[in-house]
Amino acid sequence: ELTLIAALAQDDPPRAFPHEVRLVPHGSKDGDREVELLAEVPLDAIEIASDATRGTYTAHLSFVAFIKDQTGRPVVRLSQDWPVEGKLDEAGRVSEASLVLRRVMSLPPGRYTVESALLDRKTGRISVVRTSADIAPPSSSGAR
Repeated sequence: ELTLIAALAQDDPPRAFPHEVRLVPHGSKDGDREVELLAEVPLDAIEIASDATRGTYTAHLSFVAFIKDQTGRPVVRLSQDWPVEGKLDEAGRVSEASLVLRRVMSLPPGRYTVESALLDRKTGRISVVRTSADIAPPSSSGAR
């Protein structure tokens, strides 16, 4: 985790493989918006180990993200050790296109920056992404 936090602090952070992180607003609760953080990484971008005898594959990631308000103050810190195992298809290949990590939280309306870092634990490669998100107040016609 410290390695990922150090990567986030770099002026020119590493981007060894593609990944996306976004905030998706849903409903509202007590004036805040229920928000889902989605982190997605293509399986072909990370190191996958296949076990043909078991018909499975494995990968191992670590994830850290800070959600910062418009002043730059961190309001949410997320971290996840992310071991992955899945089934190989009938031809012995990885059939899924990408891995998705989901976390649900409540945030007040506002402008946010999501700073995230992923570590491919099998190779040591790190990828950092910074994205912005506007969380609108809930509308009277429902969440968008």
